[in-house]
Amino acid sequence: MKSGKGLESLIPARKENKKVSKKSGKNQEILYLLDIKDIQPNPNQPRREFDKDALYELASSIREHGVLLPLVVHKKEKTSERGANVVYEIIAGERRWRAAKIAGLPRVPVIIRETKSEHHNLLLSLIENVQRENLNALERAMAFKRLLGDFKLTHEEIAARVGKSREFVTNTLRLLSLPSLIQEGISRGAISEGHARAILALKTEKAQRLLFSKIQKEKLSVRGAEETARLLISRIRRIPQREASAQRGELEDKIKAKLGVPVRILKNGKRGSISISFSSKEEMDRVLKTLLG
Repeated sequence: MKSGKGLESLIPARKENKKVSKKSGKNQEILYLLDIKDIQPNPNQPRREFDKDALYELASSIREHGVLLPLVVHKKEKTSERGANVVYEIIAGERRWRAAKIAGLPRVPVIIRETKSEHHNLLLSLIENVQRENLNALERAMAFKRLLGDFKLTHEEIAARVGKSREFVTNTLRLLSLPSLIQEGISRGAISEGHARAILALKTEKAQRLLFSKIQKEKLSVRGAEETARLLISRIRRIPQREASAQRGELEDKIKAKLGVPVRILKNGKRGSISISFSSKEEMDRVLKTLLG
């Protein structure tokens, strides 16, 4: 048996698309071998980044072992000047399809799904890709956003459909609130999803950009990023206190210059008091005279 043919090496080659096998069980799905030229990518597929080196690695594996996990496609009729012809649009498995093309396979194993409408196709594609494909965190967030916006699903409904917790869905969507520079960093793999979650703990864009820069320059681990985020939060919280203390000191100095005695302003939330010190009756009389005019 020749290596590098996968399922094709076990089945006599035919020009037409060939039915291969049928799974038993309640939900039966038929496996076909389709000509790779009859398959096209889905323009609505959530994955946008395909690492070239990883594709060539997968193509090498496919040459040796074949396509082990079938693509999921749906049948689509396209009309042209020559008439109508049938193509198969990918619901899940575009990465495998791309790698199979690089490997030179004439056919790939697929499962053909019957779908109800283009709207339903998009919903199915989004869910299948989130469940089965190795999406990066930002691609997953964009897919969740489409499920929210285009299909009006709630966080709970998305979680149930993709097999994740509601908290996972909510936290993933929060990545889209990060500055575009940081979102691009997630997409290209400059930082991990764990790093991004540490950055989200910071509430200002300035602080988020600072931590993003530190993660890359200092090659911080996720744990290191979380610790740095906590230090930055603590530092940010102290800034208003220092500013308030400086303003209070300036005001005390002004009153002291006016009255000629030590003054202390005590504040507790919105309430507080002003303490005036004097060392003799004469000094008290002078302060009172100044205050009372």
